[in-house]
Amino acid sequence: MTVALTVSLSRLDVVALLWETIRDGGDWDRGLEPFETDPGYTHRIVCECLVAVAGTEIADARCAIVNGGHGAPPADIAERLFALVDRLYGDPAPQPARAARLHLVGAR
Repeated sequence: MTVALTVSLSRLDVVALLWETIRDGGDWDRGLEPFETDPGYTHRIVCECLVAVAGTEIADARCAIVNGGHGAPPADIAERLFALVDRLYGDPAPQPARAARLHLVGAR
């Protein structure tokens, strides 16, 4: 049997998922190493976390990351997580020329 899902995830969602997998370990540098060296492993962890981690945990982690509150990663770890997600999944920020073109295409 094959099961396929399409789940829309933002950049912040993926960062929150990855943060949830390493945050309780305490040695965050060591926890990030496999993600930074093995893209296949990172992809598998993201998929597994989508199944295993409750939506409220992801939402709580996202809020902590955005607001810098309790449970947020230190700034250097957050920066590394965002860089990792950008490298593996692309930076979702549209380029100005592309955004203008998409707007014009959509206006027709």
